[in-house]
Amino acid sequence: MDKSINLQKFNGRDYSLWKFQVLVYLRAHDLDCVLDESIKPTEELALAAWIQKGKKAQLIITSSMDFNQLKFLVTSDSAAKMWTKLSFIYEQKSGVSLSTLQQKFYEYRKSEDDNMASHISDIEQMAKQLEELGAPMAESAIITKIICSLPSQFKHFISAWDSVAQSEQTFQNLSQRLMKEEMLLFEKPSDDSATDHQALIHYNKKKTSIADKKKNSTWALVGRMSHPTCTTKRQQTRYIIGVNGSLLMVH
Repeated sequence: MDKSINLQKFNGRDYSLWKFQVLVYLRAHDLDCVLDESIKPTEELALAAWIQKGKKAQLIITSSMDFNQLKFLVTSDSAAKMWTKLSFIYEQKSGVSLSTLQQKFYEYRKSEDDNMASHISDIEQMAKQLEELGAPMAESAIITKIICSLPSQFKHFISAWDSVAQSEQTFQNLSQRLMKEEMLLFEKPSDDSATDHQALIHYNKKKTSIADKKKNSTWALVGRMSHPTCTTKRQQTRYIIGVNGSLLMVH
């Protein structure tokens, strides 16, 4: 095994992630073929090369596992048998586990602690596990699941997504738009917005005259505006314009 690559050791948790990293490593070294004994060659030279690859694959698998997990593999004499045994134990290919995973998939909701990228990845991973258990999810079903799992802050996005052309309602397009929407929803206010907010607080706290406000204000302009039907100054309305030119307060 390449010593420059440090594979995360499997400790009994997050099997699908461990399986992914080991498969990538095996493929990079042209060793993943030995995980399927149905394509095992019969010709003598090819078989010898196959056996040698199998030994390397066994070394990689066992070296990337915690010691207490190796007890499940001691009776497996090939990389293919090791891989099959691990899949049987940790993927739990039974009707019960399939039903449990499907229920988890349909009930899953976005946590406040998760960012959008992690949330989408979690749903994508569950869909991959369902596919491995013989229940593949269509892309449209995964998209629907993501949309239905969003919190209330994204209600306007959901309405906008319904207006997107059917041909553009893809998983990749949805993922990109949701991560952009998340940035817009939770980005920090600009300096001008912060200044305007402070001006409003200042205005509410100080009940002084218009002259005093003009003299000590943190905003750009205090004035009056009149409705066409107003006939007296008392009917006129005070307004405050923020430093960025926006109307902050009507009083």
